[in-house]
Amino acid sequence: MLSGFLTAVNRIAHFRRKNYNAADELEFISRVDSCDYSGNFMHISFDDVGKSLAELFGEDHTSIYSVQFFKDLKDLHDKYGACFSLYLFSDKLYKVTDRYKAEFQQAKEWLRFNFHAYKNKKYGIRSIKKDYDSGIEKLLLMVGGDVECLDSQIRASYWEMSLKNSLYIKNHPRHKSYIFCAKDPFSPAKGNYYLTAKQQKFVYDNGMYADSGNGIIFIQTCARLDTDEYCEKSIKLISGNINWQKHCEVLNHEWGFNKVRMDKFLEWAKSEMNVTFGFFGDIYFKY
Repeated sequence: MLSGFLTAVNRIAHFRRKNYNAADELEFISRVDSCDYSGNFMHISFDDVGKSLAELFGEDHTSIYSVQFFKDLKDLHDKYGACFSLYLFSDKLYKVTDRYKAEFQQAKEWLRFNFHAYKNKKYGIRSIKKDYDSGIEKLLLMVGGDVECLDSQIRASYWEMSLKNSLYIKNHPRHKSYIFCAKDPFSPAKGNYYLTAKQQKFVYDNGMYADSGNGIIFIQTCARLDTDEYCEKSIKLISGNINWQKHCEVLNHEWGFNKVRMDKFLEWAKSEMNVTFGFFGDIYFKY
């Protein structure tokens, strides 16, 4: 069982809003699944994804792996067992079809998708409804309607998302996103969803925060590889925080992906941290 996670969950009482009640909190905590492994867990995600899919659907390809980005990810998965989530600019999906649904479905144990933004919009004030609805429909078309190809975790553009928008995607009838990637330590962005300063500090110190009143889990983004040329800052930060090691979220951007750098980081993660790769939505309860 993820004892670190459960300890963190049980320490959130002082963050409850006045309209929270103990029954809601206990029900939320009780729905966190036990885990079959002990040790460290890592998930790797990419923001601003669009170029690779525009290439895939804009040209005549026989396989998703004829696009270099997807081939590189599969090589890294085959070598280390790494799992990846791609958070998309939905405006790049205008040519999407279900042509490659079989390959996407075959890869869903290690490759999944979710919405990121439409044209880099921020959702701190602007409603997410129209963009999320459209983006999810396009993604479901792409994967042949298989919702298991979609990640239940999401990272908001510039980390800006109001509580109203957060609850909308968490309760969405077609695809529920209820695990949010909190801001990484290198980002100059001001947003961090609807979290208070105390909650943000809790996420940073503990690696995660469970908002039991709203049924949303926040995972600290521990590393950002596209701005860390030799992985030194990322490795140092993760090595110095045992809570980050137990549930480690790693950020990349498609435009900054470097296979050699990623290979170096994954080799360290396996050899020095002995991580288990996967998706947080497969560990924590599913709605």
